Amino acid sequence: MNHHIYSSFFQSVEHIDGVGAVSAKKLQKKGYHNIGDLLFHLPKSWIDDRSITPVSDLKTKQAARIQGVIEQRRSVGFGRKATVHITVVDDSGLPVHLSFFHASYMMRDARLQEGQTISARGSPERWNHQWQMTHPEWSSPNTFEAGWIPVYASLAGFSGKKIALWIKNALKLIPDSGQSLLDGYLSGHPSLLSALRMIHLNKQHGPDSLLLSQAHTRLQLEELLVYLKLMQTRRNQAEIKTSPLPASAEEELFIVSLPFALTPPQSHVWKEIGNDLASGKRMHRLLQGDVG
Repeated sequence: MNHHIYSSFFQSVEHIDGVGAVSAKKLQKKGYHNIGDLLFHLPKSWIDDRSITPVSDLKTKQAARIQGVIEQRRSVGFGRKATVHITVVDDSGLPVHLSFFHASYMMRDARLQEGQTISARGSPERWNHQWQMTHPEWSSPNTFEAGWIPVYASLAGFSGKKIALWIKNALKLIPDSGQSLLDGYLSGHPSLLSALRMIHLNKQHGPDSLLLSQAHTRLQLEELLVYLKLMQTRRNQAEIKTSPLPASAEEELFIVSLPFALTPPQSHVWKEIGNDLASGKRMHRLLQGDVG
């Protein structure tokens, strides 16, 4: 049985794993009240994270992923403010020095023991004729998944990485049977759910790919068609009959009691408004005039 995807969209952001009451309030202040709002917070760019770069091919301030064996791990300073320095050597024997501030906990992480292999991604810089990275992302090689990484703008004080995690968790709340009412009318296009998954979860297709372009087009069509449907609903509501309000004696007395005579344009507008009120149809009118 198909599931109406909008019923999932209207769930509060508090249903997303990792979003507590305090975080939800911050998101809601920025207009992100439900899951649908967050899912339409689209990536601003993508990172090409499909390959490992040899240390010999690194370029200054050009983000890259390296992989190697930890040759040395040491801590400078005391307590939680200690800086951890890790030296990684790749297959060619060339080192890269990784620095992590306020990271004393890394000295207790078994994955970062000397002799372990790690993968790290960051912006390399030259210092004393050697390569170094400050606060790179890192992981064990068996957890690294090559591909394209979506990059999100920060939101309500939360980093783009946290927003990315929440969006992934939000998509888990939508069943595979989730469908938009418009899916059946847009043959040749992906479903709304498929488009959202392609944009947020895809790692195989880059920003210039046809599939990602089709996914963006599908979201644009959904937005356009929903807008047109809302406008049609408003027009239908405007045509609903209301109780007519014909001209009354009190109205004539009011006009006569004015300390000035109405100008021809004023009399014309007054008559048109009276006709609208007496017609039994909803009036939608902009009245503009000068203050004399």
